[in-house]
This record gives sequence, structure tokens and C-alpha cells, in this order.
Amino acid sequence: MGARRRIRRLTTPTSADLAALDLPGWAWPAYWAIRPVRLVADRVAGRRAGGDLGPYLGTPTAMVTPILRVGEVNADDLLVNIGCGDARVLIEAARSFGCRGQGIERDPDLAATARDAVRRAGLTERIDIIEADANETDMSDATVAFAFLPAEATATILPKALAAMPTGSRFVAHEQLTKRWPIQPTRSELVVDGGVTVVSVWQVP
Repeated sequence: MGARRRIRRLTTPTSADLAALDLPGWAWPAYWAIRPVRLVADRVAGRRAGGDLGPYLGTPTAMVTPILRVGEVNADDLLVNIGCGDARVLIEAARSFGCRGQGIERDPDLAATARDAVRRAGLTERIDIIEADANETDMSDATVAFAFLPAEATATILPKALAAMPTGSRFVAHEQLTKRWPIQPTRSELVVDGGVTVVSVWQVP
């Protein structure tokens, strides 16, 4: 398949996409204008994390704080970023909310990049980066889990994470184009701030 055809297939909304996102009519043009550009740029840059979590696509830094507001993150939280990539979410979360952070990243190069970014940000006492498989990581201390992964990967991790996390904890994910969840989200909200995305939150009862 040629590169142009692959890009067209990647960026064209499907019926599954349309069914998965419940957006107001005015939001669709903005969503489909912004999302393909971001996805294509990340893939062209070749930023990939191997393994079951799929390609690494970074959440735009400008959107991190608005997304985490939906998850009601606060200074008492330990935020665990599953597939943390370059640690941008953890760094912004620590700066904006004062929370502690833990990044789980199975790709050695990305884990090294994340540690370096945390060091340069002066946040080594508040953020730890663990090179590990998210499917095998203990989530019992996490009060917030954050994921920006392919929906299939999120759906695989979700039940075990929610079972391990303490009461009142939240699992936050965005741009998850599926309705086939093993556990339905507690709520989903449209975020239009620094970009456009849909944030889903699962709260441990």
C-alpha cells in the first residue's frame, strides 16, 4: 500500500469512529481537522514504542492540563502514566496540579528520554520512570491512571487496573475510538482547549 493511500486510510473517519464519539455537530469539523494532522505528524516522526501498547503518540502538551481537569487530578494524587513516552504528561501534571507521578514505559529509548526530561524539569523527587510492561505493573498505589493508547490496548489494561486501584481512583483516557469496553466509562467529556479530544473517565466505586 502506497504512503498516500495509508495516510488517507489513517485520517478518514469511519462509521466506527462516528459511532464511538458523541460530539455536538459544531465540533466535528474541528476534531477531524486537528486529529489527522497530529496522528500523521507523530507517525512520520517515527516515534514508536514497541510491543502491545502500539505506536507512541504524544498527547499535545497544551491539552494535558485540560484533560486532567476532567479527571479531577489534585495535589494528593499519584498519577501513573501508562506508556509515558517522553514524560510530557507527568511533567505537566506535576507542574499544574502538584501531584506525584510515575511513568510506565517498556521501550528503553523512550524510558531514557523520559528520565532525562524529568531531570531537566527538576522533578526527579516527584516523578519516577519505570521501564516495565503495563500489563504486569502493580497499580495498587495509583489514584489516577492516564492512558493515551490504542483503544484495544486500553481495554486490555483497564479491568486489571481498576480492580487494583483504591476506591475513588480514576482511570483517564482520551481519543478512544471504541464503544466495546469491558467496563463502560463513568463519564465522557468533550475537551476543546489547545486542541479537540474526547476524555473518558472510569471511577473506582
